[in-house]
Amino acid sequence: MRKLFEKALEEQRIMREERLHVMLKKMHWIKINLSAENVLKHVDGGSAGRPHEARA
Repeated sequence: MRKLFEKALEEQRIMREERLHVMLKKMHWIKINLSAENVLKHVDGGSAGRPHEARA
């Protein structure tokens, strides 16, 4: 059971990371230049999301 939970969390983390790159590309198109590195500086061991982008 624990393995399934850990796998689900890892899949969610991967999907959020992919979404981060999509959102950064969209921001770039409208002249908001953020790098994934800057956003990830605000993540404390979790997954990157919109709150982290806002802080960056």
